[in-house]
Amino acid sequence: MSWIALIVLLFIILFVSSPSRAEEAPLYIPADAAAMENQRGDPQRAIGSKITLLVPEHPSVTLQSQPTLYWQVSAPIKKATLIISENGQELLRKQFTDLKLGLQQFSLQGNSIKLAPNKTYQWAIQVPGEQGGAESTVRAQIWVQSGADSANVNELARRGIWYDALDVLSRQITAKPESV
Repeated sequence: MSWIALIVLLFIILFVSSPSRAEEAPLYIPADAAAMENQRGDPQRAIGSKITLLVPEHPSVTLQSQPTLYWQVSAPIKKATLIISENGQELLRKQFTDLKLGLQQFSLQGNSIKLAPNKTYQWAIQVPGEQGGAESTVRAQIWVQSGADSANVNELARRGIWYDALDVLSRQITAKPESV
């Protein structure tokens, strides 16, 4: 299965619920945004047609101190930089080179950074401008929430735990692509 097909399938599963699949398909319900401090507007989810962050249109939630971040690349990119920050202070900077088309992911596990509960963090991907042009950046927010973890994608989606639901679903599809 191509990565683009996987992305389309992930969005269909997370956001489209037909009557015949209502019990099977995860239904994402956003977490209580009022409980999230330090909200600063909508995320900027795409750089033209090159990169799209796989995030909803609001700050999204994880229960993990080291979540996995996902984005889609729809045109080859020679260089990109992932930046994670809190209140404008950079916590992590990771360089990527020669990004191919398809789903990209980066797990914070194995890195020195751990996100603390009840705080908002920002993550961004920067791409240098073509032929010396201006740099482009896409941003999203992560709200780290305390709570019981789950491997059940339906439960995570209903609770509005975006990053964890997406990660569980992605791992399930990778483990058994024939079941999709």
